Amino acid sequence: MRERKKLNGGDNLVGYVFISPWLLGFLLFSLIPMLASLYYAFCDYDILGSPVFCGGANFVKMMHDKLF
Repeated sequence: MRERKKLNGGDNLVGYVFISPWLLGFLLFSLIPMLASLYYAFCDYDILGSPVFCGGANFVKMMHDKLF
């Protein structure tokens, strides 16, 4: 029996094409909002103004809050 050689890029390309809708949806609806919320966690943000980076001050304030 002879062994067949597979094309290196052909099968992978088809797989990437089939997975691309899921990957695009994951990036748009999951990964980007998570990264944005991580960015806003380190900012002093008001809806009417632009975010100002304050570092870990929000987390220090949260840890010293008695209700938390």
